[in-house]
Order: sequence, then C-alpha cells, then structure tokens
Amino acid sequence: MSLSRDLLFLIRQFCKDENLHKTAHMLEQETSFYFDMNYFEELVLSGNWSEVEAYLSSFTTPDSNEYSIKMYFEIRKQKFLEALDRQDLALALDILLKDLKCFASSNEHLYKEMAWLLTMEDFRKHHSLSTYGDIISARRRVMDEVKALLEANPHFRRKIKLPNMETTRLRRLINQSLNWQHSQCGRSECVPQINSLLFDHKFVTSEAIKDSTNAFRIFSRMPVDKVVSQTNVPVQSQNLDVNCPEDLPGKVERFGSINGETELWDVRSEIDYNQNPKISVNRVLWSPDGSIFGVAYSKQIVQLYCYHATGNYIEKQLEIDAHLGGVHDLAFSSPYDQILVITCGEDKLIKVWDSMTGSKQYICEGHGAPVYSLCAHLKEDIHFVFSTSTNGEIKAWMFDNDNTGPRVALDAPGHSCMRMAYSADGKRLFSCGTNEDGDSYLVEWEDTEGFITQSYDGLSKSSAAIVQFSTCRNRFLVAGDEHLLKFWDMDNVNILVSLDADGGLPAKPYVCFNKEGTLLAVFADDSKIKILANDIGTQLLQTLPSGSVDSTGRPCRSSGKICRLLYTNAGNGILALAADGIHLFWKWPGNGYNNYGQATTNRPPCLWHPKTGSVMVNDLNNDPYQIVSPCFALSKNDSYLVSASGGMVSLFNIVNFEKVRRCLLPPPTATCMAFYPLDNNLVAIGMDDSTVLIYNVRDSELMNRLSGHLKRVSGLAFSNSLKVLVSAAVDSQIIVWDTIAWEKKKSISMQISVGWWLPSETSETVIQFHKDQLHFLAIHETQLAMYESRSLDRIRQWNTRDFCARISSGTFSCDNQLVFVVMRDGIVMILSALDLSPKFRIDPSAYLPPSSGHHVYPVVIAAHPQKSNQFALGLSNGDVIVVEPHESEGKWTILPPFHNGPRNRIIID
Repeated sequence: MSLSRDLLFLIRQFCKDENLHKTAHMLEQETSFYFDMNYFEELVLSGNWSEVEAYLSSFTTPDSNEYSIKMYFEIRKQKFLEALDRQDLALALDILLKDLKCFASSNEHLYKEMAWLLTMEDFRKHHSLSTYGDIISARRRVMDEVKALLEANPHFRRKIKLPNMETTRLRRLINQSLNWQHSQCGRSECVPQINSLLFDHKFVTSEAIKDSTNAFRIFSRMPVDKVVSQTNVPVQSQNLDVNCPEDLPGKVERFGSINGETELWDVRSEIDYNQNPKISVNRVLWSPDGSIFGVAYSKQIVQLYCYHATGNYIEKQLEIDAHLGGVHDLAFSSPYDQILVITCGEDKLIKVWDSMTGSKQYICEGHGAPVYSLCAHLKEDIHFVFSTSTNGEIKAWMFDNDNTGPRVALDAPGHSCMRMAYSADGKRLFSCGTNEDGDSYLVEWEDTEGFITQSYDGLSKSSAAIVQFSTCRNRFLVAGDEHLLKFWDMDNVNILVSLDADGGLPAKPYVCFNKEGTLLAVFADDSKIKILANDIGTQLLQTLPSGSVDSTGRPCRSSGKICRLLYTNAGNGILALAADGIHLFWKWPGNGYNNYGQATTNRPPCLWHPKTGSVMVNDLNNDPYQIVSPCFALSKNDSYLVSASGGMVSLFNIVNFEKVRRCLLPPPTATCMAFYPLDNNLVAIGMDDSTVLIYNVRDSELMNRLSGHLKRVSGLAFSNSLKVLVSAAVDSQIIVWDTIAWEKKKSISMQISVGWWLPSETSETVIQFHKDQLHFLAIHETQLAMYESRSLDRIRQWNTRDFCARISSGTFSCDNQLVFVVMRDGIVMILSALDLSPKFRIDPSAYLPPSSGHHVYPVVIAAHPQKSNQFALGLSNGDVIVVEPHESEGKWTILPPFHNGPRNRIIID
C-alpha cells in the first residue's frame, strides 16, 4: 500500500498533465479495491467497532453469505461482551436489540443465551465464556477468527493481497513523467540534463553530457531510462526488452517448418518425429502426467499416443471413432483414479472415453450448436468439465450417469466462440474468444458463482478468426492478435507488453506455454513454429541432453540406464535410479478395475512428480577412474528414500521429492544400502573402502563402523528374527554380523563356478533373505546360491555354465516360491526356489519392443511385493518393463524348454 501512496504523491505533485491526473485517480481506485488487513486489524484491536463495520461495508454486507454473516456476528458479539464487561447494561441491551437481533432467526437458542448473560454478574461464569480472559486477548481471538473468514469469503477473493508490483514500477512512472515534460518543452531534439524532480529539466550540449557524471541521474542514485519523445509504450521486438519482465518467455530460441501433419518435436534440436498420416488436426493435448497425448481431427476420429522419451518415438495407443463430423477439442480427467479422455464435436455432443480401452463412459447432451472447446478441472475433490459452443453457450458437466444434464449454463461475453483455461494453481479461471461481429474478449471468471470479475483490454475489434490464448503459471496471460503476442499480468487489465517474435506471425497465431512458463510455442507464417524462451528456458534448451526433458519442460525423465529398481512396499509404484543420478517414480492410480492401485500390465502408471516440479537427483562423482555403484533403499512406510550415486548420500521425502538432508561426504563412497527393520531411522550403508556403516539418518549420526571385508561392499540384508545383518563384497566374501552388539559372527567365501575366471572389480554379490528369515540367497554373476544364515552352510546352487551369458540381476518372488533371474543377453530365467531348477525361459523378443534394437538390454530386475508372478526389468536405455502372465493363465505354467512364448508387458519410459 505504501508504494501506491508514493506513486499517488509523485503523480499529483510533479505531473501537470490531465491524463496523468486520471492515472492518479485510477490508481487510487485500484488501491481502494483491496482490503487493507493491517488497517482492519488496528481497528479491531483498538475496539473501534463503528469503523470496523464501516470499513467492512465497503466490501460486503451482513447477509451476503455465510462467511459475512459469521464475521458480523463475531464482531457484534465481541462489542456486546465488552459492554457487559464494563457493566454498561444499557449499551449491552441496545446492542442485543439492534445489532444482534438480525441473527436471532437463524439461531434463536444462541440469541436467548446472550440475553440471559444480561442477568449474570459476571458473564465469564457461563460455561462457554470461562476462557474469555481480558479484552485485548479476546479481541485478538476475534481477529484471528475473522481473518480466517475473510480469506475464505469469496467476496474478498483476490482483494486481501495487493498485486505484486515490480520494483521498477515507480521508476517507470517517473520516466513517463519526464518523457511528458520533455515532449512539452519545445526542444525535444535536445538531450536534457536531469538532476532533480523538484524543478523542470535543463538542456546541455552533447559534449557537456560526456563530461557530466550526473546526467540521467535522479538524486545521484536512481538511473533513468533513455528519454524518448513519445509517451506510448512501443511494441517490443527481441532486441528493444525494456518493458518485458525477465521471467516472461520473450526471446525466439528455436523454429522449424511443418507440413500439416501431426508431428512430435524435440525443441532442443529442431528435429521432428513424424508418425501420422496427413489429416487436418484441430487439437493436440498432453495428459496431465505427460505419459500420453491426444489428437483431435477434423474428421470423426481421436487418436491417443504414448511417447517414449528415451527412444524419441511415439506409439499409437488407441483410435476412437468419436463423433459425427469433426472433433473440435479434447481434454483429460481422472475421476475415480482412472484416466479419461473427453471429446466434443460438430454433432453438438460431449463424450467421455476410457483412455486405455477406448470404451465409452458417458454422453453429455444439451448444447444447441457444435461444441467448440473443453476445460476439465478438479475442485474440492469434484471432477467436472466446462464446455463452450460456437454460439456462446457455456455449460458445466459432472462425471455421472444420472443424465441430469448440465449443472451450470452461462452465456459467453458477447456470445463469443471461446476457450477456457485455469491458472496453474487451479484457482483462477479465464476465457478468450471472438464472436460473429469480430469482437474479441479476454476475461476472468468467478468460477463458483459464474460471473465475470474483470475484462482485459487490448484485443482487436474486427477479427476474422478466433483469438487463441494460454496461461502461464499464476501470473501471465498471452493471446495471439494482430500479428503479435500480447501479454497481460493476471492482476492488471492493461496490456503488459506486446512482442512481434521477430516478425512473421499470422493475424491470430496459436500460442501455448509449457507448464513451467519457461517456453512459449507460437504458430508463424510459412508453416513454421517458433519457440520463445526466458533465461531459464534458454538454459534448458541449450544445456540438457536430448531425451532429458519431459513434456512440461522439467528434467523428470532420465537418459541414463536404469541401475537400481524396486517396487514400493505397497505394490502401487516403482522407483528407479538411473546412471545420471535421476530418480524416476511411477504410480498406478486406484480405480474400479484396480481398487488398491496395484502395479498391473492392464493399465499404464503415471510418472509421478509433485506440483512444485521438484526432481530427486543425486550428487554425482565426476572421477572417471573410480567405479561408481549407484544404490538406494526405501523405508518400510514408503515415505523416505536413502540414495547415492558416487557422491554424497541423500535422504529424500518421496511424497514431495524434497531432499531432506545430505550426509557422508565422500570419499569413501556408498555402494549399497538397507534400512534396519526395527527402526526406519537406521540404515546400513556399505562403502567402497570395505566398511559397513550403521547410520542414523534422522540425527545425521554415525552409530557404528563394521570392519571385516577386504573389498568394496556390494550387498546388505537384515534378518529381524535372527537379529543379524549379512553383507557381501565384490570378492564374493560373505559376513554375518550380530545386530545387538554389531560384532562379526561368521564369514565364508562363495565358491566360484568351475570354468569361470575370478570375479572382476565390477562383479557384485547381492544378498536377499528368504521370507523364513533363516535362509538367504546370494546372487553373483556366475551363480545363485542358497545359504543357511547361522551356519553359512550352502544348501543349493545354480550356476551359469550352460549359458554363454552371465547373470545381470536376480530376486525372489514375493512368496519365495520362484527366483527371477535376468541374464546379460536379455534372457529371463524363472527358477523354482525349492531346488533352484529352471522352470521357464523368456526370450528378450517376448518383452522388448521391436524398435529397441540390439543395443538395449536388461540391467536389473525387481519383484512385486504382493503379486508372486509379476516382476519389472530396468533397461540400459532408461526404460522399465513390467512382465506378468496372461490373466487367462492365472499363474506361470510349465512350458517346454527354450519356449519363447509371449507375456503381458507394459513399457514405462
């Protein structure tokens, strides 16, 4: 508020122009529109109740809504109690009969209770007022409650907090004032000398300016922009950025040609991935999680595509014969935790489809003209969709089968054909479009009550096409109009800046921000697309490797091979750690077919990330001569992840991807990890200096250091029933430790299979306990071996002497009846855990997509924690594949040797 007052003072004192006085009046009106919480709190705490109500009455009335009713009641009740506290019964009675009487009809019992207080010597003896205390503390409690009501009251929405004004706003107004003075002086061809705002400026020669250190300085501190002869803000090109905010994508960084086909573009390299036939496209839209995108065609069909980032290719998932005539728009929604695609078209209908099967879920009828656009949204756990038609009808629909029709019916401004979109936080609703007379409208809606809160100025009045727009985070709007990109701050109806994007834009170009607001795509003449970027977007385009940026512009996809893989303990998600230190987390939503959200091949998971856009990334070791063994471990409650990739060990909260802390600065580096079963705060960490650390991650405290290995530790596993920790090293030595005293109990070395050379430095031995907690499986590149934990006697063994390839990874099934083993040539062996005899063999051609090529191979395998027949494979190209039997089989069946029968699979990339 103080900045606004400073602006008013300067404008009124130093600006003589009538237009600037109008500016002052407008600014005064704008600032009076906002509710001054500090001023209001002063009134409440001082007990100035008449001014409190007078100030509130500028914004609401006692009967406006339930929030206003409650506010006025709390204020008048406090006024009543203070009169009682002063023993002014006459005033208290007057307040009860005049101010509080209006609330009696809604709560007669409470009103009688307050009347009864007049008969008591001390109202604090009433059971509900025993904690009233003194007047000041009571006023503070009232203020806290009223403040909460103000923030929840829709009448005060966006009125409580002043808009964020740039720090240069005052300077810009001063510069405009100086421009006006200079334009009025009659010597605009000269360069003025400005030393003060208190007097009109003087002129000096250009030679004198060279010697003057104070030229273009105000009070010797405030720099002034170059004085120009006109007061209007000019259209900006990418080399004139005086008025363009730094975080607005305003610089053209990429462009390329299109040919009317549906194309997938890599905006870093200007390469397109063309997969579709030549059909006119009305709309392309990514799903919220970025896993699929939909294409609405000018004919009756809609197609859904999966995008495989690491391979830079798209794969058609579905084609739906959606409408009679063209499909005008589509949207995605996830009610009941299933991804639905919504379409609308020339036949005046809205249809809802299952995005996996293509089955039709709902039909919405009620529009009197072709449906032009859709806007799906989630608010207060309610999924709904807005639809607009070409004749300016707006309707809202729920996802149900009761056929009650639209829940909301409104008229678009000017009966325009328009699109609607929410801000990034989902709290503000905007629309933009054009009517038959060529008038265009960009407005903000109060989406709860359905009225327009503000209309933005600056769009053309004679448009032959529909103006398109896009929203950026919670701050900017952009529309393509008059061969320009016009930007607005959401809190200001005046145009912020207009850009020509280096020219060559059509009259009404299509525009689209990426989710983070760092990139802006725009149609250009001659079948071109331009990508504009801010500084962050420019850095993203120039520095990140191809395949490391997802559809939102975030580095949430990895280009490195999958080094470690595990299921969540709940079985509804998969965590992967790639070679580049990026963690990937996929989750399966629950729905009617999958009530518990379990991992399944019947439905693809979502690549999960928090709304903040955070990414879990490990510190990397850049020493090219050091062997790095990435490792991680997940807490039992699926909330915390301990991870390392050769650098510092990091503790992540996987709910919000926040890096809680870093610990254990290398060297030595961590090579394997396991959570202590009895305490989620304790982690065993194997190190490359052959030690095992028992570390408290909550307190960042080293509890014990276990020494006994001679080489890098590669495997760790706890037995809770035996109270032991088993560790293994790359030299195949296995040690059993007592977890009570943390002492070494027994050790052995695995017997390497005859005919194989000694293990290399990269050879690892991994330990996994049987569910009986008495036996454990040791997995080495040359063999599998089952051991009894107390005696370390080897019970059974399976080696790879009959295969050309070594073991890449292995694991028990969740019921410990099977052992899943993946070989380095891609063959998956499924063995009986009872005697380690092979039961099934799956060839890589059964699960790898044909486009993978020979260079793609599995690196690591993980078993589902509840489904005994399901496992996941992490591949060298960054993909993850989930494999399980066909539903008709129900379980793995005994197949003839070397049978390469197909299995259900789902590719996660």
